[in-house]
Amino acid sequence: MPQYHVGCGLAAIYAGIKSDSGGWKSKSAVTDEVIGAAAQFLLDTKQNVKFTMNGKRYMLSVNEIEEPNA
Repeated sequence: MPQYHVGCGLAAIYAGIKSDSGGWKSKSAVTDEVIGAAAQFLLDTKQNVKFTMNGKRYMLSVNEIEEPNA
């Protein structure tokens, strides 16, 4: 069974199968699905995710906001 991967490009988040040379063999843009799934996971598990990228610390969380009355 092929190994599926998720990666970030300049214009979208992609999911698909990588080729033996490291490029994408096939891919689909899944930005909205990934963000929605991550938000749902954080809400369901009531947690934040902390990580390090490029030497800096970050935290992902989901917070409900109130929309102004239209």
